[in-house]
Amino acid sequence: RAESVATRFTNRLAGTENNDRQFALLPGLGVDYQAHQDLTLIIGAHRGFSPATPSANDSADSEIALATQFGVRWTPTLGENAAPAMVHAMGFVTDYRNLLGSCTLSASCNERDLDTDFNAGRARIAGLELLTEYSPWLGRGLQAPIRASYTLTSAQFTDQFNSAFPLFGEVDEGDSLPYVPKHQASLSAGIGTWRWNAAAYVTYVGQMRERAGSGGGEDVLFTDAFATLDLAGSVYLVDTLKLYARVDNVTGSQALASRRPYGARPIKPFLALAGLRFE
Repeated sequence: RAESVATRFTNRLAGTENNDRQFALLPGLGVDYQAHQDLTLIIGAHRGFSPATPSANDSADSEIALATQFGVRWTPTLGENAAPAMVHAMGFVTDYRNLLGSCTLSASCNERDLDTDFNAGRARIAGLELLTEYSPWLGRGLQAPIRASYTLTSAQFTDQFNSAFPLFGEVDEGDSLPYVPKHQASLSAGIGTWRWNAAAYVTYVGQMRERAGSGGGEDVLFTDAFATLDLAGSVYLVDTLKLYARVDNVTGSQALASRRPYGARPIKPFLALAGLRFE
């Protein structure tokens, strides 16, 4: 794939105009190899591209990255009438030749810098993703799907630079990227038939740095690690009319999600909703 992007930004208040053209050649390759009836090997590499915004200053370059992934997928055959099962393990590495930081209100940027991109140099995001799914049949049309996932992520700058972007600032090689959790996990379990279903979802997100850096200390700000429980269900009242309900953050967990842009902000609050859907 190839992309050519031409942009023009006119600032009538300042009487200035910014014209730019960006081009990228984006090859990609993915291979699936069935090593066994139940085992598939997966490998892929793709070049990524994100153009700088039209209002970016002249020093902002396009965002370029090489994303590679490699792993296995196991889909065991558990019997003639058994439920499907799947285990997925995938490693990933994304090398950024140039990472962009985009100024928004939520990033605490100055008003004059809004919608402006800042170069962040080279960075590497690597990790491991584990996923398993199983949906056993319980008889009488009942099925109980179970799904669990875990992601381990390391996100670091591989350049040294000084940026006016509030989330970066003065960066040394090896500093961690902000707002990227090292640990994430989820677990869901449900039960139901074609007519009705109910499910519970548990989500965990580890703490995150709120500014690029390394190490700890009293002057280093982190978000809170937190876990939430959500419940959901639905039932067909007739073949074309479904009643659904959902309760988010059932336990009323309170945690700090961010201190930007104007002080501490919490995670999603307790929320209950219900409705009818005509299909």
